[in-house]
Parts: sequence; structure tokens; C-alpha cells
Amino acid sequence: MINLTNKMDKELWKFTDNNGTFSSSSAHRINTLYFPLCNQSPIMSSLTPLLGGDLKTDFNSFLLQPVSRRDLHNIKSSRNFWIYLNPEKVWSATGVSKDSVFSKKDKFLLEAGLLWHKVTRENKQIGLKSEILSFIPSTDDPVEIMLINITNISSRVIKFIPTAAIPIFARSAHNLHDHSHVTSLLERVNLEKSGVVVMPTLIFDESGHRKNKTFYFVLAKDERYGNPQYIYPTQDEFIGEGGDLETPQAVMRNLRPRKEKNIQGKETMAGFKFKPCLLKPKESTSYIIILGIVKNKARITGIQKKLNSRKKVDIAFAKNKSYWQEISSQLLFNTGDLHFDNWLKWVNIQPQLRKIFGCSFLPDFDYGKGGRGWRDLWQDCLSLILKNPGEVAPSLINNFSGIRIDGSNATIIEDDSNEFIADRNNISRVWMDHGIWPLTTLKLYIHQTGNLNILLKQVPYFRDHQLYRAKLKDESWKPEYGKKLKTKKGKVYKGSILEHLLLQNLVQFFNVGPHNFIRLEDADWNDGLDMAAEFGESVAFSAMYAQNLLILCGLLRRLKQKNILILKEMLILLDGIKNKKINYADLKEKHEILDKYFQATKETVSGIKVFINKTKLINNLWEKANWMSEHIKAKEWLKEGFFNGYYNNDKKRVEGKIKGNLRMTLTGQVFP
Repeated sequence: MINLTNKMDKELWKFTDNNGTFSSSSAHRINTLYFPLCNQSPIMSSLTPLLGGDLKTDFNSFLLQPVSRRDLHNIKSSRNFWIYLNPEKVWSATGVSKDSVFSKKDKFLLEAGLLWHKVTRENKQIGLKSEILSFIPSTDDPVEIMLINITNISSRVIKFIPTAAIPIFARSAHNLHDHSHVTSLLERVNLEKSGVVVMPTLIFDESGHRKNKTFYFVLAKDERYGNPQYIYPTQDEFIGEGGDLETPQAVMRNLRPRKEKNIQGKETMAGFKFKPCLLKPKESTSYIIILGIVKNKARITGIQKKLNSRKKVDIAFAKNKSYWQEISSQLLFNTGDLHFDNWLKWVNIQPQLRKIFGCSFLPDFDYGKGGRGWRDLWQDCLSLILKNPGEVAPSLINNFSGIRIDGSNATIIEDDSNEFIADRNNISRVWMDHGIWPLTTLKLYIHQTGNLNILLKQVPYFRDHQLYRAKLKDESWKPEYGKKLKTKKGKVYKGSILEHLLLQNLVQFFNVGPHNFIRLEDADWNDGLDMAAEFGESVAFSAMYAQNLLILCGLLRRLKQKNILILKEMLILLDGIKNKKINYADLKEKHEILDKYFQATKETVSGIKVFINKTKLINNLWEKANWMSEHIKAKEWLKEGFFNGYYNNDKKRVEGKIKGNLRMTLTGQVFP
């Protein structure tokens, strides 16, 4: 029997050096393959072996049509480059043509590295070889560059007419289905000598229309003859009646663009027909295509000057390779397995890619509208801490300012302003696991640096309309108040990072459901568990919160301070130190403490801080952690030999033998 998996691995790709560079002669046969390109500006691209995929700077600014995984091979929009020899010989140098007579005979090779992508197609019947290099400069220039090199591989002189074809979307991903035609009517095209610049008049959004301030542009340069000879600024004109993007009539029939143009308010095209080119055997010529998105039109000229020659593009490409190699080399591995070491080169840049693309901007990660979620903030830091913990510290400290005084938190940090917001969809909700991750990440930072003093850094708390872990809404809160918690005297309150961590974990100890496990609220790590807000409970994350309390005990023991400074109101949560110790098995008593604390911190705090004996604090946390752990072991170990992880909104166990069938959840078995 043939092992198809191993066979595919060997045939699909192989590393070609020690820097993570790989090649593939069959990648174009895989429908859903794509490659990421990006920089820190950020501009983000997905690129298939056939040069499909999209290009964007944020959710509302897509130069190329937004794509999901299935769209990669189902839509006709792509970055194409056509070669017209005669009416019987028209060749797509990217392999995207409805008439595949010639492309089927192409010899294909994909080469890619950190972070660049090159596709080579060689066609002996045509007599030409194309090499299309794609990359995004490592500078802050928001552009993707295509460098197309055409070589005569025959023994005869070849004359051809080249045409670049880039369909321009130029609007928000919303408009893929929402007011798609209306937003095309808003597009305004400026024809430049070297290409097209598109600036839609409005961002069409029924929640509030806004004047558009974004420019989308595609520019081109012929190494021999300079600017394109002809420009086709609309898809209608380029495609023609009876044609499409895979058989554009402007190419197939070698048509010139019309002199009288009504080009506004239509789907835009960057169709660039260059002057006819004559290549002797083994001779080459090149073309530069620049695709970009800017807020200031004046930047376009500056960008063009940086990249308007083959030499300048080569320099930008070399800098780009060096930049990503440097990032990848911050952690070096030598396992004795060259293949594995090369693979780890790519693992090394994953945190950087994750930070730039987030959850929203790749075909397989296409949910949300940009911005990083709460878990993203902390999980992104984990591997960055391994590389350079000193650089991570400021971000780590700032992340704690997203925590509310009720132990919940803002769920999104906006990329452009770096400010926290309640939720990307303006929905009031709380994920019960969010209090877990800050300590998990900070613990790794402390282990890497030995910097326990970070626990004493003072940061504010997040404040918005949500109160009581989103159970109440503060109707009096206005954005003018600001997004920072204030004292009764109107001053912004700051507490130590240690105080923030204590608060997150102590609140959850008392925030329990009918079986005395932490309430599921609006979901945990599994976002799909969002239908048990009233009575649902997460045993799995109750176990993890218990572990967090023990971790806090360990960190406290290592602090030199004998007394810990905390907000006075937090004493309510530390029963048994300044007030009566309660019975943790008594739900009513737990809920009374939580309600008392929420009431005390409802809209403002006193701002008064008190010292608490460190040993007493450690003992208090340990008692709570131990009680929770023992409660889980006593109540949730099933006779089937594993823990139950959840209770549903009917107050029933989710796992175990139910109606004769054995049921088990992944999360329920990973976290206890």
C-alpha cells in the first residue's frame, strides 16, 4: 500500500538551503494553498501559486477582492500577466486562462522564502519563460511589488505584446455582498502616466456614511520603454462583451482602449498594455507592478521614486530578505535534522505574522474585522518573550490596562489606535476564561527575565458602560468620561499588576453557578459554548483558575515585600483576613460577597489602598485554590475514567455516559 501522505510531502515541496527557502513543482495543483506577505505598516497579502488572493491594510480597505479559503480557486480575479504573440497564441504567464492549451504545457516551479514568493513558468511551445517575484518591502511603505521577468528560451527571435491585468476592488470587505453595486458607483479613477489611482467618494455604511480618505493605486514600469502604452481603467472595457478575466477581449483580440471614456462609477481595472517587445534568444526583459493603499496621495509619488527601476526593486528585495531572516534568527535551532531546522525558521516568524494578520486577514483566518482579541494579546506575547523579553515588557504592561475592576476585560485592542474597546461588534458579553491568560503569559516573562518587580508596576483599569461583568449597563457613562476607571474624586485610579491579577482570579472564585463551579457566562475558550449564560458552568476552567491562585502564591513568596498594597475594596474578596471567613460550599454566601464587591466598585472606587500581610494573603489564596481543586476531584471524576468539564443551561453534566452514549469534550479533558 502506498503512503499517500508521505508521497505528497516529498512531491509537494522541499527545502533548498539553510534559510527556510523551499521549492515546489506541483503547488499549483492544490486548490487552497496560499502564501502570506506583509510588513509592519501593515499591509497584508495572500498569494496563491496562480497569483490569486487579496491585498488589504484593514477590514475597510481592500485593494483586491477579499477572499476566503474556497474563493481562492472559485473566483476569476487574480494578478495576471498576459503575453500576446498572435491571435492563435495568447499565453498567461501566471497560468490563469480559460484556454489552457498552452498553460497545460507549462513547466511550473514555485520558490518561496522569508517572506517572498516566486513563480516560474516555462513554455517551450511559446518559447518563453516567465519569472514573477512578489514581495512586500520591509519598510513602512504599504505596497506589494511584482517583478515580472520574461526570457526567450527559444532559438528564434520572439515578438510579443505584454499586458498586466489587476482587477481593483477598492473598498470594504463589507461591500463584497453589502451594496456591492452601489459602492462601485462611488469609485473615482484618476489616470496617471504610470497607472491608475482610485479614490471612492464615500465609505458606504448604513450605520453612518463617511467620506473616504483612502487611495488605492496600481502602477507599472517597463524596463525598456517606461510607462504602459495603453491603460484600461475599467473591467467592462478590459473584459469586453463575451469575455471575462480569464479571456479578456482587450488581450485576446489585441484591442486598444477607447479614446472617449466614461470611466467613473464602474468596477476598476489596472489593465496595462506595454509596447511590443522583441527578444533575441536567451534575452530577457522585466516589468514592475506596484500595488498599494495609502491615506495620503502625496505618498504615491515618493513610493514610486523608490521602486521605479529594476535596480531599486532588487535592493528592496535584498533588504526584505535580510529583515525577515533577522527576525527568524532571533532563536536558532540545531537539531541535527536540517529539514526540521528549516521548518523551525518559519515557526520563528509565526508570532510576528500572527501579530500582523490577527484573526481576520488570511483566507483560513477570516473572522472578525481586524484588531486583536483579548486572548490574542497574551498568546502573541508568549513566543515573543522567548525571543526578546525586554521588548515585550511595555506591551505586556499596557495589556493589563484592559482589565475592568469587576474582573472582566475589554475584548479588542484596535490596531490603529492601540486602544481597548469592549467588543468588535458592540455586544455586551463576557468570556469566563479571559482572566486565565494574563498570568500564564506574565509567568513566562518572569521566568525568562527574573523581573518580579513587574508585578508592582502601576496601571489603570478599563472603564466603559459595562458593569457587574456585563449584567448591568451604566446608562450615565459617555465616551467623554474616558476609558479609565476613576476614583470618587474624579482621578484616574491605578493599581499594581499584582492587584489586577489578584482581582481577576478572586472575582471568579466567587462567581459560581448551581454546582459551585465558575459560571460559563457567555462562553469560555470555546466560543461555541455560548448558550448557557444563565446556569452553565465550566469545570475545566475552574481547575485552571485554581491553578492560577497557586501560581500567585508562588510569585508572592518570591517577592521581597512583607506587605502587599491593594485597593481597599478588594478586602471584601479576601474573606477571613479583615472580615469573617465564609463557608465555600455555601453558594449564597459566595454570591453575597461578590454582590457586595460589585456594589462597592460599581461606577467608581475609593482610591484608598491598604497593606495586607503577605503570608496571610498567600494562605488565603491557597485555601481557595485547595478548596476548588478538592471540590472538582470529589464531584466531577466520572466512573468512566475522566473528568466532566461542563454543566449546560439545564444544570446537567455535558460529559460522561448520556442516554447510552459516551460523550467527551476536548476542552474538558485538556484543562482540569
